[in-house]
Amino acid sequence: MGSPGAAWDAIECVGTLWGRLGGARSSEGAWLGERLAHALARHGERGASARAAVLRRVDQLRMR
Repeated sequence: MGSPGAAWDAIECVGTLWGRLGGARSSEGAWLGERLAHALARHGERGASARAAVLRRVDQLRMR
């Protein structure tokens, strides 16, 4: 099993990719954003502000 630090690094990497890829502007982007928000929620306060930003973006994607 990986370390919590490695898990956090992976989540940050996924978040960066999600924000930059064109797929994050599609309907699949909303689904992927929800998965990312779920992963961030597992890190409590450490992931709280990033999770809030991801969920705002998910809401924007759904309103399109």
